[in-house]
Amino acid sequence: MRILQILLFPLHGSGSGTYADRLAAFEQARGHTVKVLCCDHAVPQRGFETVALVFKPTAHSTVPDAGVDTRTADAGGGLSAKPDLDFNFPAFTTHPLSTSTTFGSLSDEQREKYATAFHRKIREEVASFKPDLVHAHHGWIIGAALADLDVPYVISLHGTEHYGFMHYPAYREWALKGLRQADRVLALTEEERSKAIETYALDPDRVIVITSGVDTTLFHLAAAEIRFNGLDLSRGRLAHVRREAVVGRWAQSAGAARHRPIVLAGSKLTAIKGTDVLLRAAAIYSKIPEHPLTLIAGEGNEHAALENLRDELQLQEDVIFLGHQTAEQMVTLYNMAEVTVLASRTDWFPLVVIESLACGTPVIASEVGGLSQLVTPNIGRLFSTGDYATLAAYVTDFIQSDFKAAVQSACVQYVHEKFSWDRTVDRIIAVYQAVLIGEDKRTRRRGDKATG
Repeated sequence: MRILQILLFPLHGSGSGTYADRLAAFEQARGHTVKVLCCDHAVPQRGFETVALVFKPTAHSTVPDAGVDTRTADAGGGLSAKPDLDFNFPAFTTHPLSTSTTFGSLSDEQREKYATAFHRKIREEVASFKPDLVHAHHGWIIGAALADLDVPYVISLHGTEHYGFMHYPAYREWALKGLRQADRVLALTEEERSKAIETYALDPDRVIVITSGVDTTLFHLAAAEIRFNGLDLSRGRLAHVRREAVVGRWAQSAGAARHRPIVLAGSKLTAIKGTDVLLRAAAIYSKIPEHPLTLIAGEGNEHAALENLRDELQLQEDVIFLGHQTAEQMVTLYNMAEVTVLASRTDWFPLVVIESLACGTPVIASEVGGLSQLVTPNIGRLFSTGDYATLAAYVTDFIQSDFKAAVQSACVQYVHEKFSWDRTVDRIIAVYQAVLIGEDKRTRRRGDKATG
């Protein structure tokens, strides 16, 4: 099967990018021919064929991708080739490579340039690659271009397009056109499926739930216990000036534990992710005798405001912002942590949950969207959105009861049974095949009518 995947963002730095990247790799490993069209500042290099709609990076878009094609990126991080568009790629909220450009911030002229360039690129790739089927990520403007082409396509919803639909009305016509003409629409959870059917007036028979998966060859329980040792995980080691703050505050008595337990958060630093709620909880649980250290991995437009809040709460010695982390760094972080926290105000199927669980680390999350279906009592806890006092109580209980040790095996087993990438890919390929069988039937019917 020849499969063209298309997404609005780079293949790294966001949940949908990671999803598309891993899905393409798994499909290629199954013997399919895969090509990915993404948005980026240069063409990424992967084990499958790639092409990019190239945007002009902003000065603070510095998150590297080890797979960037250096033939199109100069040593300073700029582009040696002229970008397709002279502005950064837009995001629904924020992206580590585009922290200030959103779909709402584009001018009318930029929006038209964006849509025109993307539609042109899609037409070119469909014509040259000749895919049997196209898999579009996000129910957004990609689908509108595909609806005008004679090619079967499916759309994966990743949740944030619903945010875009509600907040950026200028794009609604494109979104509806693509979604309503798609052969199948894939939702990550039952709640997302119901919301999509209601919001976009979709045929329920064409909307299917296929949960995401996690690559357990990458995200797994470490062979030996990993504890925080003063390393700066954003550059390989913590700045020396921070060492005393991080590892100097040992236990209150000589016989107590010799490390600070770690609370981990890993998500975009944007308002909907609720990192401010975590900081207010940290102001409470950081005072317990075990003196936990909170590490926050991620980047976004709220970074400066969140650092200011940390300082207002006098948590400079207790909370460290690590910036964007690679998948390999996140594996280390998950294994080090006693618990991973998501305090989102709204969310759908954040990969951080199943990645953390695959590494044997329980999760505490706000009871919103898909999170309520992912986090069960035997592997974590749910709390009401914004309730930082309850979050702090749960963190305290997890640390003082050594909850991780009790549930570590259950966390890993839960992921292997329900969220393996092999299972996810099996189901997606089955959808492709069903679409193509239906397409063959339609073609035969058209042929019968023409000859009859």
